This record gives sequence, C-alpha cells and structure tokens, in this order.
Amino acid sequence: HCWFLPGLFTSSPWRLAALTLLTLCLALMVGLLALVVVSLVFSTSQCGIKTRMMIVLFPPEMSCTLCPPNWQRMGDDTCYYISSGKKTWEGSRNFCASQNSTLLMIKDKQKLVCSPAKPKRYWIGLSQNKTERDGWFWEDTTALSTSEKRISVYSAWYPCAFLLESYIYADQSCNQNNFWICEKAPIHLRLTDNQ
Repeated sequence: HCWFLPGLFTSSPWRLAALTLLTLCLALMVGLLALVVVSLVFSTSQCGIKTRMMIVLFPPEMSCTLCPPNWQRMGDDTCYYISSGKKTWEGSRNFCASQNSTLLMIKDKQKLVCSPAKPKRYWIGLSQNKTERDGWFWEDTTALSTSEKRISVYSAWYPCAFLLESYIYADQSCNQNNFWICEKAPIHLRLTDNQ
C-alpha cells in the first residue's frame, strides 16, 4: 500500500527520474565510504612511508657535525678558530676559554694545521710553569711526549710556545702579540627515534 499521492510515481518519466536519483545517491554514499576507507589507509601508510623515507635518508647511525661560525673543520673531528688579529699568549688563551675551547694542542703530527702561504706565528696551548712542574705541558695538563721525536720545542727560552710553519718555538716573550689557533669539538646532531 503506498502513502504517496496517487499517480505521482506511476508515470514512467517520474519513476525513471526517482530511480536515477536513488542510484546516484547510493553511488555517492558508496564513493564517500570508499573515500573514507582510502583516506584512513593512506594516512596510515603515509606514516609508514614517512618513517621508511626518514630511515633511508637519515639512518639512525647518521649524524652531522657542525662548527660555529668563523670556525673551520679540518680533517679530524675538531673545529679550529684561526685568528685574524693578534694577542699575547695569555690573551689568546683567555679568548679561547671564552669560546669554550683551548689553544691548539698538537699531540701528534697529523693535527698540524695547513700553514698559509705567508708563514705566521700562532700561539698554541703548550707552556711550562717551572714553579709548579718541570717540562712542557699542553692545555689539558698532559705532558709533551718525549717519545714523539717529530714534535719538539726549538729555542725554548720562554715558557709559552708558538707554531711557525710546522715547527714549535718558544723564543719570544709571552707578552708579544701573535696570531693564535683555538680548537674544540664540533656539535654533533643525530637523528633520534622521536623525530
């Protein structure tokens, strides 16, 4: 029994239009449902794809090392500041300390910094204090190795050392103004699991 106005849907054009609209509504509902399902699957897989891409592009063991502005990274895992101005040995040491670094410590020949075309004298972190201890010591208080024959102090008349080309000298007053070289560890950036 129909509750509609008699004859409204009995004619063939209205029946066809209603059926078409019903089919269209059902198709839109199915399409909308499919879109919701695809969207959920896509967002879940996107997360997986993002994670896989991050692992491929930035493996967990991958890191980046950075030096501060105006510092250079040469060879090993160290940042170097090569001054353009001059200071006394103590002034150079204080500058490096203010940068959370030390004057250059050349404990092996590999660490020698490339000398510029025009040789300059650079204060380094090697000194002696005869009142407290005998011998030459680096800024980190380790002694200059006597077994390392390639590194020795020439003309050791003063208690502070400088680098000239690839030789270490101590033949001028510590109050003399020279260039200097600071060194410190770089900043390490690593990919973590929470990214």
